[in-house]
Amino acid sequence: MKREPRFLFVFSGGLSRRVDAFESSTMPREATGYLVLRARGFDAEAVDPTCVKRLDWRVGSHALQRLYVIPRSGLGYRIHQALDVRKRLTGDAERWIIGTTDSLALPILGLKARGKLPNPVVYMSIGLVDRIRQKRVHARLARRYVELMQHAEVIFAYGPEEVEQLQAWAPASSVRLMPFGVDAAWWQPPSQTSVPARGTILSIGSDPARDFPTLAAAVNGLPVRTTIVSRLARKQGVEENANIRIVEASSLTDVRNEMWMHELVVIPTRHVRQPSGQSTAIHAMAAGKVVVMSNASWAWDAGLKPDTHFVHVPPEDTAALRATLTSLLEHPERTAEIGMRAQRFVQTQLTPARQAEAILYAIAEADGDA
Repeated sequence: MKREPRFLFVFSGGLSRRVDAFESSTMPREATGYLVLRARGFDAEAVDPTCVKRLDWRVGSHALQRLYVIPRSGLGYRIHQALDVRKRLTGDAERWIIGTTDSLALPILGLKARGKLPNPVVYMSIGLVDRIRQKRVHARLARRYVELMQHAEVIFAYGPEEVEQLQAWAPASSVRLMPFGVDAAWWQPPSQTSVPARGTILSIGSDPARDFPTLAAAVNGLPVRTTIVSRLARKQGVEENANIRIVEASSLTDVRNEMWMHELVVIPTRHVRQPSGQSTAIHAMAAGKVVVMSNASWAWDAGLKPDTHFVHVPPEDTAALRATLTSLLEHPERTAEIGMRAQRFVQTQLTPARQAEAILYAIAEADGDA
């Protein structure tokens, strides 16, 4: 009889602070299935950059990233964490490594490709496919990344197009769609203390697919107050005025408070293939907000339906976005119904437990036990 799998989750930062925050309820208990597996009694450990004690590893890794990798890919390549994982797992070759981002998993797979790390690896990819397709990754690096991902036993992505492409690049790996998981209770507003002001719009996000200029143009002249939580907005040329406020959030609690204070959440994006805005959308739905978004293919695959759980508008279409916002604000009863339906769906269907189950099933399948 095979023993149940053991795990080492590799996160990009703030693990100890996040775990303390989970316990004190100042952050949502999400963490891509890690907390669920731990609560169920699995041997699940986790590390982040603070666990790397070797100064030479950190200095060398940061220099390589700043001077070579990031300028050519827009992504990090955290060799210092990969080296720490190898050292930590010496003598523990059966423990599954869960690399939760491209910048974490790829250097771990680099060690595996060189025969320096025998452990099975779960690689979670977020956005690399679209970067390579759009030639935002230098050709030499792109080829290297595709070579490395072929050494993963399991690959997860968050969109079906990404899954299809990753499977083509790594045909021997088990490539699967990772469900979304949200701590819905943490995002839900207190019943009587958070009544949003009418005519208020919130937009959040920092990934390059965000299209804040289209939002600014759409709300121009409307009797609304719009808050954009992103430093990217100014870089894209959006300027503050009497009806547009641009701020930065220092914590997820700040983001949650902003959601509670606004009537609508808008996630404008450019034409991109990769899923974009998923976390913001699902968190807003958990908070009971109507979400207006341009990138919705991921939502359909998650079971969310347009005009039932969210409102879809074409990308980069100022007129369509303006008309949609006007209609929603003029019909608050419809807005409330969509928000409530979305909230119920997220509470029951999009949970961290589903992410944990997806990991367990994928590993069982890779081991031939599914």
